[in-house]
Amino acid sequence: MENGKPKLGIRFNDDEIQEIQGEKNNNQIPFKYLDIAKEHTKNNNLNKKTINEFKNSENIKLKIEEYEYRLGKSIEGATTEELFNIFGMLYKKDDDGLLILKHYSQPDVNFTWSDIGIDENNLFKNVKEVKGNADFKNSQIRSFEKLQKIGKNADFSYSKITNLANLQIVGEDVYLEGSNLKAKDFIDVKVNGKIFV
Repeated sequence: MENGKPKLGIRFNDDEIQEIQGEKNNNQIPFKYLDIAKEHTKNNNLNKKTINEFKNSENIKLKIEEYEYRLGKSIEGATTEELFNIFGMLYKKDDDGLLILKHYSQPDVNFTWSDIGIDENNLFKNVKEVKGNADFKNSQIRSFEKLQKIGKNADFSYSKITNLANLQIVGEDVYLEGSNLKAKDFIDVKVNGKIFV
């Protein structure tokens, strides 16, 4: 428990641990709770699935440590620009200091911005344009404050986005599977491809 909210749960079957879940209930042990999970399970039997969950979480932890080593500081202490650079989302600034990204996605296929303690709403608040693909799948962003243009595909699958705000153009296709957005939300957006629901 953390601040009265469950962050890690362990399910037993007799004396064997069947699964360990984080708050996302996605079969992944959150890497920041890995040591706590190890402590609670060290004297118990683990099934094969749980052993694999520990291995996956260890791999994510090692990746984060590698990124932090390259940054020279913690991920949570990095600036927006440093985060975009370290995760390969190259950017430039316009005359107003707003960001134009080469592309956008979660930082890694194995973890999201929120998994590593980054508030994605703050991270994205000064982004004006994404030149390439914008992959918002599983994104925690709720609304676009400044975003006006996406140059290629926009994937909103399973995202929390509810307000397109200033978005004017999507250069190619839009994907909405499991999204809060509907095709009708794009009535004022020029979509140059198809909308897939």
